[in-house]
Parts: sequence; structure tokens; C-alpha cells
Amino acid sequence: MVTDASASFTKIGDDAALRRIEQAGAVITSTAQIISELAVDWTSPRGQGLAALMGL
Repeated sequence: MVTDASASFTKIGDDAALRRIEQAGAVITSTAQIISELAVDWTSPRGQGLAALMGL
């Protein structure tokens, strides 16, 4: 579950939703973490493209 790809009206709502999702077995992560895992090697052409996409 990409935590920064969803939202609620309050931090309490966010936290409650994330706890429920995690208790159901989902792994909580972030967009940056997923992009980092896709890059594998930041010096490769794929990594360089993803770094540019992230503004690095």
C-alpha cells in the first residue's frame, strides 16, 4: 500500500486507515521507496531516468 498515494481529512484518519490496512496484511510503503526499488542501480540508464523523474 503506497501511503502517500492516498489521503483522508485528518492525520488521525490516515493513521487509523493505515493500521487497518496493515492488520489485513498489506505492506506499507511510499512512492519514493517503490521508485528506488525499480531503479535498482541509480547509475544505470533506468536509474538515471527515474532520478530525473524524482528531481534528484
